[in-house]
Amino acid sequence: MTVQDPTQAGLSAQIEPTPAQWLKQALAPHRRLTARVSGLVIADIVPATGFAAGLALAVGGLPQGLEHSLPGACLAVASLLLRAGLTHAATMAGARAAEVVKSQVRHRALDQALRTRLSDAQAMTAIHEGIETLDGHVSRFVPARTAAALSPL
Repeated sequence: MTVQDPTQAGLSAQIEPTPAQWLKQALAPHRRLTARVSGLVIADIVPATGFAAGLALAVGGLPQGLEHSLPGACLAVASLLLRAGLTHAATMAGARAAEVVKSQVRHRALDQALRTRLSDAQAMTAIHEGIETLDGHVSRFVPARTAAALSPL
């Protein structure tokens, strides 16, 4: 028995998207949220560079005396504090973005499951667990992937 392509047979069957396509479609309405989180992660480059420069200045100034290494140490501490603030902001924004995405996907998945009478406990558990995996993807992986692609090594 051969399997025919539905488009060749004249049928207008809907083809299931691959997991990557589905994920892209699920995140598409929330590009602005994920871009904001990615921007905060990318902004971490500035204080990281400032910390490295401050550390280098502090260590390089030690042979001339402690007063020569103090500006570099101050730059390193200020950069470290700024980096902590940016990391906290990115974490909080990522958590908010993940919650919004999960809420929308959960609503659609439960609506579809209840319409198709797929509401047994096993299906609901699978839906819940699958949606909860979006948390780490949206809050940490997407911003980290974007930052790795756009920021210099």
